[in-house]
Amino acid sequence: MHTSKLSTLGLLILLANSLVFSQNSELNKVSMILDIAGSSGFYSINGEYNLISKDNYSINTHLGFGYLPIQNTSFLSVPVGFSVILGSSKHHIEGGLGFSYIQGMRYIPVTIQNETTYFPLTAIYFSPSIGYRYDKMTKGLIFRIYYSPMIVAKDLFNRNKFIEDAIPDNFNTGGFTKKEYFDHMYGGDNYPIADNELMYFGLSLGYRF
Repeated sequence: MHTSKLSTLGLLILLANSLVFSQNSELNKVSMILDIAGSSGFYSINGEYNLISKDNYSINTHLGFGYLPIQNTSFLSVPVGFSVILGSSKHHIEGGLGFSYIQGMRYIPVTIQNETTYFPLTAIYFSPSIGYRYDKMTKGLIFRIYYSPMIVAKDLFNRNKFIEDAIPDNFNTGGFTKKEYFDHMYGGDNYPIADNELMYFGLSLGYRF
């Protein structure tokens, strides 16, 4: 939950600063966006701020946060990045670069003593994106659909902690170490190791203030 609190605080600071700057500008620089799948993994609420605005392009930065308890584990997402919006009308091509901390894009089930525990994949992903964006760039609705491959930048899987959490201390492993027992029963494919998610698409709905 410490990560959740820091992420929420960071998002609030970004939005507060954005609102202050937007009061001194005729441009509608601040947006709130609900992101489904894509660079959020599952979902996230994003604060977006317009850094640069020209006649035929603009550059935005964003920070998001998503959290959802799932069974006996949880989903957590913190996407951050920049995007370039091309075009001067309400229809745009948008490309972006970013990183996302995601816990729980996928889960590995482990059943010990008839009790199943779901262990989340946890990683930092590199998340480039390209897609279509409907945005009048003034106060109003935003719609976006985009392609965003999720490329593992750093897998945060801790093998020792996973083995300790998966197998109780009082469990009879038949003389094997916990790791030997797990490898024998489940095999290496059952470790929650993050993989690249190359066929990943996202949908966004938002509002520009």
